[in-house]
Amino acid sequence: MKKNVVNITDFSAKNIPVINRQLRDIWNTLGKVDYEEVSSASTAPNGGSHGDIKLLNDGTNKVLWINIEGTWSNIGSLISSIVDHTHSSTSGQGGQLDWDDVFSDAVHSHASNAEGGTLDWDTCWADAVHTHQSNAEGATLDHGAALTGLDGDDHTQYHNDTRGDARYYTETELDAGQLDNRYFAESEHLATSAGATDAGKPIKLDANGNIDATMINDADISHSGLTGTHNLTTDIDHDALTNYNANEHKDTTAWDANLIPDADNIRNLGVVGVTDYRWKDLKLSGNLDDETNQISVAQCKTAYDFVAPSIIAFSAGDTTPSISGGYVFSVPQVVSITNFDNPPVSGTKIIEVISSVNGVIIIHDITKIKLSGGIDAVLNTDDCIEFRWDGTKWVERNRILF
Repeated sequence: MKKNVVNITDFSAKNIPVINRQLRDIWNTLGKVDYEEVSSASTAPNGGSHGDIKLLNDGTNKVLWINIEGTWSNIGSLISSIVDHTHSSTSGQGGQLDWDDVFSDAVHSHASNAEGGTLDWDTCWADAVHTHQSNAEGATLDHGAALTGLDGDDHTQYHNDTRGDARYYTETELDAGQLDNRYFAESEHLATSAGATDAGKPIKLDANGNIDATMINDADISHSGLTGTHNLTTDIDHDALTNYNANEHKDTTAWDANLIPDADNIRNLGVVGVTDYRWKDLKLSGNLDDETNQISVAQCKTAYDFVAPSIIAFSAGDTTPSISGGYVFSVPQVVSITNFDNPPVSGTKIIEVISSVNGVIIIHDITKIKLSGGIDAVLNTDDCIEFRWDGTKWVERNRILF
């Protein structure tokens, strides 16, 4: 009854095909398995030789035993001792499987045992992190078949129709004129104004970028607040001016007609002289009155014919020189002036003092000579200072330093 068999030294997974062949050969040789009723099927049989097979039955369990090299082994324990394997092409992993033969549905999701069982990606693929863009990356996926929850609203930061409609105007709303009462159309911008009926409407500037005159209310402009200059010829039409008093504008045509012309035979009030403007063709009599002071025509003539006086030199070393008989004075040598003698008895007088040397000092005294800044004045050559008599003291009016 014995048959030559291969000696199996261990029970690793790679020996399963060998064991399978030996079992088939033993069965073919024996034709049947020895059957024995025992008190405990889980207890190994006694005796026997290599290749013997016994099926023990204790009334509850049936256990198949095989004798290999004189040692009885439980076939169930032998098979359960086989290590877990992935059925990859690597030796010792059970060999690759033919899915069409092993599973009823060759197309499977590996989501359950019926679908091929869950996979250990680190073992089945070289890169556990895969993109499903190729067979080496886990193969491409059919999202409709492999993924669930595609219709779930899981990303609220993205707009769907509901959130978009709540935030923005819809096409239907825009077509219905939803914005017409919020914004002005281009045709509603005005280039000219018809008055109060156009209140609140937007303005359109003219081709030069200016506002049309119909949009300016003259009553809103305060002419007293205007600054800058105007060209009276082109900017203001004086013929259009209204609301001015009759005496504010004089027509000098009648005046010219009553003037007696001079040698140029032209009736006018003034002409440019060599260095200034001079009056002519004006007949005067009596006194001229400015409502405060009067001046006679003779005095006026004297002022008209006035010739700039010569410069009068103060006496050398005089600290209180006299200003009688002149208006412009020079200081010939270094001296400290404390006052000016012989001021006018009434009225006022203006004098100018010019230094002819360096180092002339005019002493500040609030009761005699009041200088600007309250400090003494030091004059050098050609420096000049101007004073006015105010009835009690001399007050500095101007100073020129070179």
